[in-house]
Amino acid sequence: LSIQSSLLSYSQKQVPEGLALYDLAFGSTGELTLIQQFSFIFRNVLNFLFGGKFGIGQPQLQVQLASSSRSFASIRRDRGYAYAETFPTDEMFRKNLAELYDDKRI
Repeated sequence: LSIQSSLLSYSQKQVPEGLALYDLAFGSTGELTLIQQFSFIFRNVLNFLFGGKFGIGQPQLQVQLASSSRSFASIRRDRGYAYAETFPTDEMFRKNLAELYDDKRI
């Protein structure tokens, strides 16, 4: 393995996690539609009241991040209702980063 391929592999695993953590920490950067806003409020109320008990809602975000073994990217994708933009798939990240690394090769 070369250093370049090792760095590419590392980036393909960690860049999605970093971007997901940033999104989860700072929220949506785009405008939510009225329906998205209503959905966000409704789901937050359900999550607060039930926290995933009885199969209703999900645990609070802080609980998920602190106690779950799920990746940040997976949690961010599940919470897509709270964001104006769709979070890229792992395949999209791999492809885009591979293209970026190919462009930088000397």
